[in-house]
Amino acid sequence: MGSLRNLEFGIDISDRVDFFDCGDVSGATLEEAHVNLRREVSAILSKGHVPIVIGGSNDQSYPNARALMDNLDDLANLTVINLDAHLDVRELLSGGLAHSGSPFYQLLTDEDWKGSFIEFGAQGHQCGESHVNFVHSHGGSITWYHKDLRGELQRKHSVPEIFQQNMTATGKENWFVSFDIDCISNAYLESVSCSSGLGITAHEAIDICRYSGSRKEVRLIDFSEFNPRIGNQEKSARLLSTMVYYFLLGLAQRE
Repeated sequence: MGSLRNLEFGIDISDRVDFFDCGDVSGATLEEAHVNLRREVSAILSKGHVPIVIGGSNDQSYPNARALMDNLDDLANLTVINLDAHLDVRELLSGGLAHSGSPFYQLLTDEDWKGSFIEFGAQGHQCGESHVNFVHSHGGSITWYHKDLRGELQRKHSVPEIFQQNMTATGKENWFVSFDIDCISNAYLESVSCSSGLGITAHEAIDICRYSGSRKEVRLIDFSEFNPRIGNQEKSARLLSTMVYYFLLGLAQRE
């Protein structure tokens, strides 16, 4: 999906990055898949690699976050940012079952959680009051899509610049970038569970990915909600692949 030697930016990915496929995560149930995902991502992190995890449902983000926490001595030295049109802090289902809307409820109620949490690009018309209150009451912050990314802040800074400011302001040395791709306008990507005509642009998305790759603090990135069975699969898969490619471009620029 992209040239290893990118002459536009003067970056040779093959000279700086070894990129390999670790395969799919198995599990007869969602709970079993979560246990396996946490274990496999943790093992990859323990070897000093940077995992790129691609889903499916956003439920993957909690076991991914836990895998990173398993590899940290100082759990307070962590920032998790959720790029998403939704907050995904819904309570667990009956019986304590996780689902696509619960990953950050699970994270923020985890007894080991001590880090910084940011919701980025949330759309107010898709976020209930109780969920907004939950994020704030658990020490999280929300950068709104309309008020912030398309409001006063954007008149001074681009969306990628606002993202950078959000991350660096936390002062943490370990970052987990959780990218729910339904925060991207369906003009660019529509194979998601909750497609919307509102959202960040393809250009903004790839700039955020490249910046994330370039920062040594980013230990892990995941991409959620891709569903090739709906919408224009080729258009959506191409943009998602390009986002991964730009993350690798950034990774190749690390000192």
